[in-house]
Amino acid sequence: MRRWAHSQTYCTPVAHVGAHVTGPTTLVERLPTVDEYLLLRRLVGWKCPPEDACASALVASLFGLVAQDPDGRTVGMSRLVGDGLYGLVVDVVVEPAAQGQGIGSRMVARLVEWTQQHDIPHVAVAADTSVARFYRGMFEDRGTRYLRLPTPL
Repeated sequence: MRRWAHSQTYCTPVAHVGAHVTGPTTLVERLPTVDEYLLLRRLVGWKCPPEDACASALVASLFGLVAQDPDGRTVGMSRLVGDGLYGLVVDVVVEPAAQGQGIGSRMVARLVEWTQQHDIPHVAVAADTSVARFYRGMFEDRGTRYLRLPTPL
């Protein structure tokens, strides 16, 4: 685990060819591929775990969504992890050119709807403080905190 933590590096932001999204996006109920997952993380400047760690994490997900533009290009993703009693909304990412169009909110709403359909009683979100404001109004602050172990860099 320590070796994996040390391998965490921030992705270099990249320009996305054809990144301007025009027209409605479609939510597709599937997990992103490892390539899509890493590309979307790069586009927003998030850490990029090793490919094998991403593949393992994606397979272990309870449910996932990708948002596709009218050309079928993936412009967003989200997923739910957990064990059936607890569900955690993670990896809600929309590429910068497509942000502000309600894509992220639609994905979160669908994830929450899925938890209700599958009787998952405890649903929470894991988010960095820099994006926590996005979730206000969708999730209520019940005074709980998500605590992390320090990650050596």
